[in-house]
Amino acid sequence: KQIGYYYEFEDITPRGKRYGDVVNRLTDLYVRVGLTGQAIQALKQRVKYLNFEKKRLTLSEADHSYLMNMTLKRIAELYLMAGKNAMVIKTLRGLKPLTVVEGKEEMYLEFETDVKFLKATAHMNMAQHEEVLTDVAGLEGTRATRLRADVYMAEHRWKEALPLLAGLLSDSKDKKITGDFDVDAILDIAVVASHLENRDMIQALNEEYGGRIDDPEKRQAFNIIVSSPVPVEITKPKIAQQIDVAERYGKLMEGIKKDILDTSWSAKAPDEK
Repeated sequence: KQIGYYYEFEDITPRGKRYGDVVNRLTDLYVRVGLTGQAIQALKQRVKYLNFEKKRLTLSEADHSYLMNMTLKRIAELYLMAGKNAMVIKTLRGLKPLTVVEGKEEMYLEFETDVKFLKATAHMNMAQHEEVLTDVAGLEGTRATRLRADVYMAEHRWKEALPLLAGLLSDSKDKKITGDFDVDAILDIAVVASHLENRDMIQALNEEYGGRIDDPEKRQAFNIIVSSPVPVEITKPKIAQQIDVAERYGKLMEGIKKDILDTSWSAKAPDEK
């Protein structure tokens, strides 16, 4: 309904900063109902508006660059959600150099870091591993470590991946929640141990974590890894694909069931009018 109101009263939509707020809210509504393509189009319209305002000299160069970059970053995020990784990289190439304003250094640093992670994730999805390592060069923290580990896993560089994964597991166990741990790191460590033929490590993982993995799909994957006599390839994307297939099958069956019930109980007899 709110999206409908926007288009019904588009002619009286406020301009300036309030226009940006309206577009941001409209974009969030589109995303909430699964209309990512429409959200991207709304933001592209904002890009045109920003360029128009710059030509009218109602926006300074600094304000235009800042608002344009924020909008392009959001478009790139939506392209990533939609699985359009090449468009993520293409969109981010349009970012403009920013003049750092005193007192806002931390905000600009956060923006640049987010952009690097967007690029790295898109490159990882396209199996462009060297680009991923370049994107996260100099970055620290869980996200950067995870991406580096994913690259090493994809390239079968098991010995280089192992210390990174062990670090992720150690960091997750330091959380306040008792017994909390990084399940994906456990799966990856198990795969690495399998390829390195380190049965002692596999046994230790099984004893400590085997009965504590709540997610049924990941628990099944873990059990396959630790019980296999030969190295196996079970990665997070494959597990996610299995979960997605299961969800789609469930939705399909629910739809068929609903159609059958609607046909059985609400269909009129031939002589009814």
